[in-house]
Amino acid sequence: MATVDGDNGIGPLVGMHGLRAALSAAKECGIGASFIRGSNHFGPISPYGYMAAQQGFASVIGSNATTTIAPWGGSDARLGNSPIGFAVPHPKGQPFMLDMAMSVVARAKIRNAFKRGESIPDTWATDKHGRATTDPKAALNGFLQPVGGHKGYGLALLVDLFAGLLSNAAYLTHVKSWVDAPDEPQNLGRFFILIDIQRMGSSQWLADRMTDFSSILHDSPPVDAGKPVIVPGQIELDKMEKQRRNGVVLDDNTLALLHQYAALAT
Repeated sequence: MATVDGDNGIGPLVGMHGLRAALSAAKECGIGASFIRGSNHFGPISPYGYMAAQQGFASVIGSNATTTIAPWGGSDARLGNSPIGFAVPHPKGQPFMLDMAMSVVARAKIRNAFKRGESIPDTWATDKHGRATTDPKAALNGFLQPVGGHKGYGLALLVDLFAGLLSNAAYLTHVKSWVDAPDEPQNLGRFFILIDIQRMGSSQWLADRMTDFSSILHDSPPVDAGKPVIVPGQIELDKMEKQRRNGVVLDDNTLALLHQYAALAT
């Protein structure tokens, strides 16, 4: 087991130190964990799980986040939309990867609905008083709804306990917002738990079982013939393969922002 102090570093850089620390421990002991404090937003979890899977390690990875969700039954934001991810390697195919936050949808979807002048389902968010709303403007001033109601609330708390409290990072309302307090360290925390699958059996053993596991799911007759059954991570990995072949397509707005920030950097 290892601990990493990110010293308020850039999130992905600190995240890679945490991943490497857990990998080193797992290579030595079969299972390894790292707990990270003093970090900032480290992006999606799936890239870290993917990198671990490519080396033959299964993973459980989590991070806490700025408060955007009210406690179950509460009326103000006290916990973050803390993501958690799982990955299992497949020696002869795509790894299984689940990367999920604890809200029904991301705030970006609500912002996009607001820009388009559209309403949102009342299961996405609440207004600032904790009441379900279909108004995206009220939702942006309110709180995200946890996935699965009280169950998602419980999962978000457990992620924060592992990522924030146990790592000696900030947790719940102690996490600083990079929007409201840009000059103060966020002190986000996260955890990496890695398992060396090669100690459990041969590559062929794992490949056979993973292929069978996948087949059982993919062979289910789809309700919609045009939408076959998929497994976690499949859409993202398929997109990555297409981008490697054909390049990454950027929309005009994103490209303009990149040019704007590049100009500021020079």
